Amino acid sequence: MKAKILAVALLCLAGVAHAGETGAPRADIARVLSIEIPASASCETTTALMTYRDSQGEQHQQSYLRASEACLRG
Repeated sequence: MKAKILAVALLCLAGVAHAGETGAPRADIARVLSIEIPASASCETTTALMTYRDSQGEQHQQSYLRASEACLRG
């Protein structure tokens, strides 16, 4: 659960930074439905997949790069 919250927070912050730099609109994420993070025994960059609903109720998926769980365990 903490990993999901962290991932969403980082994704939102990245969207804000990106929007400020390029003028692109912020991500419209009303509710996160799931976040899939591939298992990895070593600390590496992995591609996670977030499934969410926007403010209109439409479902979307967004992939993004993140540190594997092994990196967070130290």
